[in-house]
Amino acid sequence: MANPDLEELLNTLVPFAQQMLSEHGEFYPFGASIDAPGELACVAGDTGEEQPDSKEVIDLLVRGFREEAKRGRIRAAAIC
Repeated sequence: MANPDLEELLNTLVPFAQQMLSEHGEFYPFGASIDAPGELACVAGDTGEEQPDSKEVIDLLVRGFREEAKRGRIRAAAIC
């Protein structure tokens, strides 16, 4: 049986990615997390640049999710 948190993350991220591809043909990396009580939050990484490199955005999201996980604030996260 799949993890319910991961299913919720995928069910949130994938449709938005599909929408962005359909409407714009591309998207910048984005993510979502589930906090300790179970609330889902969608997030984007802002590097301060208008057109940032995707790897920089992913690195920023990973650092943020790792920090939140180390502090026990989130229990699951995903990046698309």
